[in-house]
Formats: sequence, structure tokens, C-alpha cells
Amino acid sequence: MMANAKKSLSSSQASRDLNLRLATVWKMMHKIRKAMANDEIKLLAKILEMDETYVGGKPRKYNDVDNKNNSLRGRGTSKECVVGIIERNGNVKLFHAKNKSIKSEDLMKIVKENVDINNSILFTDEYRGYYKMNKISEFYVYWQ
Repeated sequence: MMANAKKSLSSSQASRDLNLRLATVWKMMHKIRKAMANDEIKLLAKILEMDETYVGGKPRKYNDVDNKNNSLRGRGTSKECVVGIIERNGNVKLFHAKNKSIKSEDLMKIVKENVDINNSILFTDEYRGYYKMNKISEFYVYWQ
């Protein structure tokens, strides 16, 4: 709600929309703003989990009459690709893929720039884009 509002969102309006006390919403909004501004995380380390997802609304019938295949799921969709890396019980980093599809080279670049490779273990799904990551020295990737 805060990101969608043109000039942010007042705590009074949010408290009315969420049906919560003003003090509760005010405190919650300050915590959200603090979390959004925190970019001091250098490298993620220890036990990490990584996955990608495609976000965006499902096209409605009346918006796209000509292209009936536009509502595909997964990698065949026209939605935006987002990759996330999370430390277990720790920090999170999210990345937006520029070309709507993610390749092995893109995933490798994200990992090399944001992960302490020598002190980490990475858990992922069985997407083939993660297979090349085991070739990085002293870096372990496990598929779940």
C-alpha cells in the first residue's frame, strides 16, 4: 500500500484501511521504511536459499482478446522475473531480471556479487540454471 500510493501513505489512512489502531500502524510503517532503506548488507554467508519466481497479474479476458497464450505460468510467461537469496534466520536480497527470463550466467553473476562463496552453502531447487554453480571452487550447492 505504501509503494502504490503516489506520495506514500499516511498512517491515518492506513489505519482506516486496515482497521487497526493508529499507533500500531504508525510503528509498523516506520519499521517498513527502515527495512526498505537498509542497504548495508555486504555479502550473504552461511546457509543460504535461492529461488526465482515470476510476478505480475494474470491477464484478464477483456484486456487481451487476441493473445490467448499470454497467461502461461513459469518460464513461458510474460511476467517479470525476480530472484531472491535469503540467509536462514537472516538477511534477504532480491533481484529483478532485466529480460524477463533468467539464465545460468545471470544467476552466477548474482551469486558472485552478493554471496561470500568461501563461507556459504546454497540450497536451491532443481532448475538447470543452478547446475554450473558447483564449478565455483569451495562452493556447495544442494538441490531440494
